[in-house]
Amino acid sequence: MPRPNTLASDLKLVINDPRYSDIKIKCSDGELHASRIILAARCRYFNQMIYAPEDTNQNSEINSFIRRFSEGIKVDDSEIVLGELTTAAMKIVLEFIYTDSIEKDSVTVDTLVDIFYAAYYVGLDELQKTIISIAKKRIRNKSMNDLALLLSKAVATLGSSRTNMLYDLLLEHLGKKSLDQITYSNITVDALLVLMKVTGGNAKFTFVTSEYALLRYVILHTAARTSDSIFELLRSRLPTQAALKKLDDSEKQRVVEGVSLEIQDLQKVNDQIQQFIPLIDLRRIEVSVVASYIEPLGIISADVINQLYRYYALGNIPLPQMRDGMILQWDPKHCGDGLDIAEDGCVVVTAPNTKTRPSIRANKLFYGSEVYEWDIIVEQPCNYVWIGVVSAECVDFNGFFGTSAHGWAIGSNGYKCTNNEYNRYGQPFGKGAIVTVHLDLNNKKISFTINGYDYSAAYYTLPGRLYPAVSIDHPGQLRIRPHKIKSKK
Repeated sequence: MPRPNTLASDLKLVINDPRYSDIKIKCSDGELHASRIILAARCRYFNQMIYAPEDTNQNSEINSFIRRFSEGIKVDDSEIVLGELTTAAMKIVLEFIYTDSIEKDSVTVDTLVDIFYAAYYVGLDELQKTIISIAKKRIRNKSMNDLALLLSKAVATLGSSRTNMLYDLLLEHLGKKSLDQITYSNITVDALLVLMKVTGGNAKFTFVTSEYALLRYVILHTAARTSDSIFELLRSRLPTQAALKKLDDSEKQRVVEGVSLEIQDLQKVNDQIQQFIPLIDLRRIEVSVVASYIEPLGIISADVINQLYRYYALGNIPLPQMRDGMILQWDPKHCGDGLDIAEDGCVVVTAPNTKTRPSIRANKLFYGSEVYEWDIIVEQPCNYVWIGVVSAECVDFNGFFGTSAHGWAIGSNGYKCTNNEYNRYGQPFGKGAIVTVHLDLNNKKISFTINGYDYSAAYYTLPGRLYPAVSIDHPGQLRIRPHKIKSKK
């Protein structure tokens, strides 16, 4: 058989071959052979470890990187000790260092965490990206329990002090389904903390578990690690999110009697749950539910509860029940002719020859009983800018959506329009304007804030399922983003 004639193929043949090596890498379960020249040339981590281990002034950035994993690493003339890595994972790292690629079959669900950790450990960013690209296909159809186990293993291996591409990938998938699908024993405390820290207020992730369901899960997760009796009792006292939706307001306001628990068990639950409480936003839970079901348990301090009541006493509105940190984007499948989408889907612009007023809707359907808010920023004005919402029945986006009975809009000309009926509303606005949309699905109404000035509701009796929408002509350019809510002082 003829020998391969590419450099990568030739170098692959000498990986872990003592004849072509001059340094050993000792791992947790064995050792590998490598060439110090190749290691140093291809990886700055190894370059610093091999050729300048004592020179702390050579490159402060690299040395800071080295010190991140300084424990357990020893270097002499003939070996490097990487006691936290396995030989199987390190061999994949060597394959990438020698050939600039890896065999896709080497990355499986079972090996994913170890291989990623090895790449992360030695600072090979491109290898991390390659591993994540392969991993996306490996975990695509995995259950929530499988994903939770992977996240738990990853957090135990990589630590919880910083995020990384593997956490992002796993959290992206975990956020798309309810946490109730995860058996309590399949996710560790540290993994649950990472999930809550990263998804709280992070616009990168969709997180469909409501804040109440998240708090309930945390309480029961803690109770399950305490005793069977306290778990069963707390589960009986905390209705599921689905059960809450079936209760009317008077039933939600029914105050639950104080939970009778063994003092020792109660103290264990209280002590262990406190690390989670700062990561829960009670403003996302109906105040009647907090008063009736959460406060009587005594797991949240009176100060925190009083802060919540003060928040509402000052006239603030509830936050959406889900910490759904999605990035609002324009939907190319529901877009009129002459409109282009730019900047990761957040900006819509008009083509030069656009003579009509085409419309476009966003990718997010709002429904339920929450208050949703988002901003539309006028980055480039035009003759008319229209901002509002449409229902799914609005299907013609080649014209102005306000002429439809299924669209509700306000315009930059100081008018509002629905079903082709125009009435005065608000003030005219132009370049640089920020229009905040307040969609109150609980009361089926919509209002707007134009450049910081709040206007009363523009429309009432809206349907319960709506999409953000805009309409512009040339040379208009609009940006959509989630609104960052600021509490009133």
